Amino acid sequence: MVKEYGNTPFTENDPEGKNFLAREKGKASRSGFSSDRPAPAPWKEIKSARLPEELAPRAEVPVSRADAVEQAQPEAAGPIVRVSEIERVRGRIRIRMDDGSSYTILKSMLRERPMEVNQAVDGAEFSRWVAKKQYASAMEKAVGMLAVRARSRDEIRQALNRIGYAPETIGRVMGRLEAAKLLDDADFAQAWAQSRAARKYGPRRIAMELRRKGIDGEAAQAALDSLAGDEQEENALALARKALGRAKAGEDPRKTRQRVIDSLIRRGYGWEAARRACDRVMEE
Repeated sequence: MVKEYGNTPFTENDPEGKNFLAREKGKASRSGFSSDRPAPAPWKEIKSARLPEELAPRAEVPVSRADAVEQAQPEAAGPIVRVSEIERVRGRIRIRMDDGSSYTILKSMLRERPMEVNQAVDGAEFSRWVAKKQYASAMEKAVGMLAVRARSRDEIRQALNRIGYAPETIGRVMGRLEAAKLLDDADFAQAWAQSRAARKYGPRRIAMELRRKGIDGEAAQAALDSLAGDEQEENALALARKALGRAKAGEDPRKTRQRVIDSLIRRGYGWEAARRACDRVMEE
């Protein structure tokens, strides 16, 4: 018998899903974010234990005191809106309202609650219903992403948003993952910086990648500060030697020097660091 949570199957012979996670770990290694190097908390949590109970997609059961209080309160009626458009998008259904709001739902949700253009609905009640129904699917998607490799908060949020989950659903999923310590931007930034530095990328390239993943400010700076200066220098020298080895016989030394410096800058090293590494290698 096979039990499943998200993308992770648990069988009688493999109750912890270790075989599945080992395969996913291999995918992460091939993607360049190897788990052989120090990994952030999310991967360690997923690798070493079952998923926390509070992540279980049981919307009908309060999982915290705040949820219990919220569910005990009567739900206030919201403004009445009308359905302006219903369309199929990548196997899902997108419903647009005349107030500008839109919802992307599963086909099964539309079968459960049929709707048609110009139908009047309680906007607040419908938004709550969508968030409740989407929670299990959104959590499954987020945990599946974390099983492949650690992610930043912004990566998870953007991925769920692209699929079309309601903002309330995304907020709830993010809150549960953070409470379970499966999302931590500081840990992620540290692990990402170390992983990319091990592949000889310079600090400027690493900082740019962290910004693209929604991490900047103190978390990004702390990750960059953790990189060993000696290791960065040795990486730059190794890259300079490799670039110099591709020089053509009889090539103008000035042209060769500029080409080596440019190659280091493209890898994310500053001009001064690239110049020093190039000059030192050309003097060897």
